[in-house]
Amino acid sequence: MSGAASPAVAIGPQAETRKAVRGLILTRAVVATLLLVSVGGVYRWGSLGFPVGPFLAVMLSAYGVSAGSWALMGWLGASRRFAEVQIYLDVLLETALIYGTGGAFSFFPFIYLFSILATGIIVSPRRSFVTAGVSVICHGMLLNLVFHRVIPPLGSFAAQRDIVAEGSFTIAAAASGGADPTAGNRLRHAVRA
Repeated sequence: MSGAASPAVAIGPQAETRKAVRGLILTRAVVATLLLVSVGGVYRWGSLGFPVGPFLAVMLSAYGVSAGSWALMGWLGASRRFAEVQIYLDVLLETALIYGTGGAFSFFPFIYLFSILATGIIVSPRRSFVTAGVSVICHGMLLNLVFHRVIPPLGSFAAQRDIVAEGSFTIAAAASGGADPTAGNRLRHAVRA
């Protein structure tokens, strides 16, 4: 029996992946619940700097995505690819959460770290760099769209035109070249002139 694998070995990794995907889906629902409870408490006994409606919409979306993913997992099965799709859905939900809670002034950009860590643990450490890059791109695109008023800013802080925040964003965008690869060259030429 040197070439045949025992049934326990063949089933083991699949069961482990299924358990990990279940954990991802349940963690999404638990984090949404914790956010609802904590933000609900602040809303009840304090004041929020962002509207409650978009926040609740993102939380309901998280529950909907979790329920849909649970059903799809039973139909499609669990795999590393399915886990990765779950993580990228989380990145989109996290971006929506950040937008709904004030964009550049949100308290929640740290939440991207959960998806990056989940990728490193469940999919592979190398893929966590891809998730980090996708998170940065999503966050940068969100800030760019709000900054240029392509989408309206939400929340009392985000609606104000803050010269310091906008100046910092402009400097960061110019230094990185922004979305336009020639922006850095144009800025250098403008500074020299």
